Amino acid sequence: MASVIIGYVLWLFLGWLGIHRFYTGNVITGLIWMFSLGLFGIGWFVDIFLVPGLVTAANQRNQQKIIVMQSQQPGFVGDVAQHVGGRVVKHVATNAITDLLSDK
Repeated sequence: MASVIIGYVLWLFLGWLGIHRFYTGNVITGLIWMFSLGLFGIGWFVDIFLVPGLVTAANQRNQQKIIVMQSQQPGFVGDVAQHVGGRVVKHVATNAITDLLSDK
């Protein structure tokens, strides 16, 4: 998870190179800041107000990635529940058909 304090430290010392934007996952704007020296200093100054929002957005993106990665893991709880549910349905259906055929 990204930290607002680290974001501000990077902004203060290397913000004119856009390092704080790379830290928060904004690669394209980081490159723009790097090649224009923080949009000629104006963008660097404006970012003093934007750093908390950049960090929040980065953390939200990272949280979504974690959730997606966990749901794709083999043996994930959802996969287990689906597997068990499928086995139960097959068992119940098999018993119902067997009972129906044995009654006739």
